[in-house]
Amino acid sequence: MQKPEELSRLRQAVSREVRQRTLLERELFRGQTFDNAPLVWQRRRCGKAGCRCQDGQGHGPYLYRVKLTEGKRHLEYVPGPEVAAACQARQAYEEHQRKLAEYQNLNREIEQHFAALSSSLVNQRGRA
Repeated sequence: MQKPEELSRLRQAVSREVRQRTLLERELFRGQTFDNAPLVWQRRRCGKAGCRCQDGQGHGPYLYRVKLTEGKRHLEYVPGPEVAAACQARQAYEEHQRKLAEYQNLNREIEQHFAALSSSLVNQRGRA
């Protein structure tokens, strides 16, 4: 049987975690634009005879979005004016994933605390 101080600590922890989860829910489920496709910078060779890219590093670097189609990797060019938006969308996706993992951890902690509270209450009723 747990002491009243321990039960109080568990209740406070659950209350705190539920508040944190509510704040995360607001952030996770608001309308956001994000892109889960990885981005890569690459240099390219143009293929023209005598071009400086044949002997050097190539043209670029240019930004590409990595797409999987039927199990094959394809690179989709991101035009210059869209580079900033593509980077922001990818960053928003990564932040969303981090918050989602935090949300899942909070749910696990809340479940563990509820289980501890429930078993304590069952033990108290059984002894009454």
